Amino acid sequence: MRRLRDAGLVAVVACGLVVLGGAGTASARRGRTFVAGYVGAGAPVRGARLRVYGADGRRLTTRARRGATRSDRAGFFVLALTRPARLVRVVATGGTVRGRWVRGSLQAIVAHAGAGRDVFVTPVSTVIAAYKARHRRTSLAAATRKGRRLLGLAPGGAAGRALLGITPAFD
Repeated sequence: MRRLRDAGLVAVVACGLVVLGGAGTASARRGRTFVAGYVGAGAPVRGARLRVYGADGRRLTTRARRGATRSDRAGFFVLALTRPARLVRVVATGGTVRGRWVRGSLQAIVAHAGAGRDVFVTPVSTVIAAYKARHRRTSLAAATRKGRRLLGLAPGGAAGRALLGITPAFD
């Protein structure tokens, strides 16, 4: 009986790690929102400091150990917010790309935080976030279309799909 209980505990922990460790998800659980994704600028941004802001522009606090609010060497991150949020703006500052320091910051907006929401913090997402900030009454979908048009990108598809061949973890 004890062996069966231990096996059940291992299965529950493994399922929890899969949910929390899945790259590119944002989900609300027990009053918290988990935001995970990738920071890239032609290559993974290593050690970028990540901050999250709500729809009202206020910084949201994260539950993390020291250093856990930075992207890893492959550009991935997982943030646990202390309260649920439907619309968040993720800001990545600093870090290194191919051994060179990054000056400035990259941003991305993710709406309707929930399972399966990919967060790609890239120059493309930064243009979209800047357009949305400048045109507050514009929907995120319209800002995405405008940002893609400004950059000369083909309509449709996720803005982060161009990253699929860059990072082995996506292949």
